[in-house]
Amino acid sequence: MKRGIKLILGCLLISLSILIFKHAHITTGGTTGLALNLSYILSVPFDYVFFMVNLPFYILSIRGMGWNFTVATAFSVGIVSCFTGIERFLPELVISPWSGALFGGCLMGIGLAILFSGRSSIAGTGVVTVYLQKRFGWNPGRLNLVFDSVIIGLGTFAVSLTDTLFSALSIVVISLILSFFKNRIANTYTSEPAVGSLRVNN
Repeated sequence: MKRGIKLILGCLLISLSILIFKHAHITTGGTTGLALNLSYILSVPFDYVFFMVNLPFYILSIRGMGWNFTVATAFSVGIVSCFTGIERFLPELVISPWSGALFGGCLMGIGLAILFSGRSSIAGTGVVTVYLQKRFGWNPGRLNLVFDSVIIGLGTFAVSLTDTLFSALSIVVISLILSFFKNRIANTYTSEPAVGSLRVNN
């Protein structure tokens, strides 16, 4: 029950951050940013794109993190897809890129930290981040920064250069928050291993 509450709360915060990014017309890192880029370029609803781009990462998740983590991740991706889909029923809002980067980044960072501590993610680079954190003890915030910088660079094809800079600010905020919670995230995978997960050899 406690884990389920964590997953729902984390997904809610992440969904809110995505809606803020969209209404600020900026992007961010990870598969979330990739899905935002594609939704801008193709004029396709974000929730459809987000669900599809995450499918390949489930293979890595099963092999590296186990079925328990993968099922929780698939659940989280589905919930975020559903939550963000309500945008079609909301009135059009305009949010400044500056506010979008700061508030959206804060919500995304906290939401991801909650999911990671609940032994889940929203797939994509989140799976790679948690896997490397678990196996090698690498800093999840710094890993996120590297992966996200690549996605932000690709975002120049979807948004303006100015908006790309605000998008970069969002991933800095996300990475700082994940780094702040790194010990709590690490403890989740050492003191409370996921039941039924596959063993990862060092």
